[in-house]
Amino acid sequence: RFIRRSSWRWSKRSRPTMKPPDGDDRSRRPMSFAATLIPMSKVQAAWVQVQQPGRPSVEARAVLDTFAAHELPTLTGSLKQMQRGRVELSPEVLVFGDHDVMRAAFKRLSVDGPWLADYPTGVEPFLRRTMRATTLGQARAQVEESGRASFLKPRDARKRFTGFVYSPGNDGFAFAGASRSLPVWCSDPLEFGDEFRAYVCEGTVIGTTVYKGTKPDAVEGVEQFATKVVRALEQADSAVAGYSIDIGRTADGLAVVECNDGFALGLYDGVDAERYTDLLCARWSELMRTRSA
Repeated sequence: RFIRRSSWRWSKRSRPTMKPPDGDDRSRRPMSFAATLIPMSKVQAAWVQVQQPGRPSVEARAVLDTFAAHELPTLTGSLKQMQRGRVELSPEVLVFGDHDVMRAAFKRLSVDGPWLADYPTGVEPFLRRTMRATTLGQARAQVEESGRASFLKPRDARKRFTGFVYSPGNDGFAFAGASRSLPVWCSDPLEFGDEFRAYVCEGTVIGTTVYKGTKPDAVEGVEQFATKVVRALEQADSAVAGYSIDIGRTADGLAVVECNDGFALGLYDGVDAERYTDLLCARWSELMRTRSA
């Protein structure tokens, strides 16, 4: 088993059982992960964070349903269980949860990237703005000195605050107490209308959807644009096995908002749950190959 008996719970829809040998009339019983592994599969089971028992998120449900459809075992649990070491981890068992869960799992598995950058090499021609790497203190000083607003966003994986447009005279409350030495991205503000997400698995756009905007034809041209971005990242050798690209429509056309690594990744309406899970599994398997000895 990959999780201690005292803390594990089978998902009702994916409760596997073990058939006794012929002539053995013992009742069917729950199977441990170890007894259900499929040698040809890179990911053979899943541990999924469920914050409220019996009420998985949309993303968690997608993973649970996909594994159930393929008769692969799943377990559900909490952030505390992961942080306290009550979950036994393995490279063959996908962990899915929020960023706190994933950080805890990666730390325990000795995984330290490489991570997909918000603005990976190769994406520059598709940004319609220049992203500058600086510190929070330097960016704030530049805004106050120039009198011009700038978009600021943390560069570290923890995301100490949500990116926003910082204007001269702002009291800095939105920075949530972040240090002035915090690495940030800084750019001129760019106004986006409709916003979309393209999901990418192994170099192919597997789905696109609108997450901000209501126009029926809003998604037109987005997949083609996303495919161009993917090709550029592949050529720059900065792509990973699974990720998403957020895209916005500006007055001058489509532009990349940001890229998102393929874990703790939000799922929006209109994207197939199985393809989404494929993306997560592909990225998980890739990261497991980078584990420290």
